[in-house]
Amino acid sequence: MLKRFLTIYVILIVSLLPTVSFAGGQGSVEISPFIGIFSYEHWRDVVNKTGASIRMAPVYGIRLGYNLTDHTGIEGSAEFIGSNSDFRNNLKIVDKRPPYGHLNATIYRADLLYNFYSPENRFRPFVAIGPGIAHFSPSGSNDFSDRFLINYGAGFKYALKNNVSFRMDARHIMTFTGRPYNNFEAAAGLTLSFGGRTYYKLSPEERARLQKAIQEANRAKAAAERSDASERKADNASEKSNASATRAEESANKAEAAAKRAEESAKKAAVSAEKGVESFEKSLIK
Repeated sequence: MLKRFLTIYVILIVSLLPTVSFAGGQGSVEISPFIGIFSYEHWRDVVNKTGASIRMAPVYGIRLGYNLTDHTGIEGSAEFIGSNSDFRNNLKIVDKRPPYGHLNATIYRADLLYNFYSPENRFRPFVAIGPGIAHFSPSGSNDFSDRFLINYGAGFKYALKNNVSFRMDARHIMTFTGRPYNNFEAAAGLTLSFGGRTYYKLSPEERARLQKAIQEANRAKAAAERSDASERKADNASEKSNASATRAEESANKAEAAAKRAEESAKKAAVSAEKGVESFEKSLIK
C-alpha cells in the first residue's frame, strides 16, 4: 500500500509543475552573440601626443560557454572593435608612416564565471575574470604585435523564456605594453542555452498550490503508514492466534491419546476380573 501511495505522490507532484522551464544548469552549453561599446586607452597616449583624437568604438562578438556546475562556468569569447579615429592628414607617427584613419582591434578571452543565483531564478547576476590576447592594428599597418591582457567584470542574465536570456556585461580590460593600459567595455546580447539540467520556475500561486498538495500528500502518507502498522499488528495477532490454536490442537490430540490408553487399560482390567471370577467359581465346585 505504501509503495502504491509513493507512486501516486510522485505523479501528483510532477503534474503540478508548470510548463515553463529554464535551462542553464550544470552541463549546459551557452552561445552569446553581443554588441556594445569599447573605450580605448591603449593607444590614447600616442594619438594625444600627435594632436589626434579618439572616440569610443563599437564592439561586436560572440561567447561560447560551458557550465561546470549550477553556479560556475568557463567561457571563451572573440570580438572585433573598429574605431573611426579622427586622424588628421597632418598626423605622422614617429617612423613617418602614412596617417591612419581607423584603429581596429581583435580580442580573444578565456574567462571563469560565477553565477550568484541558481538556474531556476530569472535574474542571475555574475562575475567574471580571465586572461586574453588583444591585437591592435591601425589601418594600413600589419606590424602591431599581440598584447597580453587581463579582464574582469560583472553582469547579469535575465531569462526571457525556456533557453533564451538577455545578458549584459561590463568589463575592465587591462592590456600590457610596458605599463598596464585601462580599457573599458559594455555589451549586451542574448544567451542561448542547450542541454544540461532543466529547472522549473513556479509562480507564487503555483508554489502555494504545490505546498498545499505536498502537505496533503504528507498527511495521506502518515495515514498510510498508520494503516500499515495496524495491518502488521493484526497479522501478528493472527499469527499468535494460529500458534495458540495449534498448541490447543496438540493438547487435544495428547488428551485423546491418553483417553485411548486409559480405555485399553480398563478393558484389560475387566478381562482380568472376569478370569478371576471364573477361577473362584471353579474352586467352589470342587
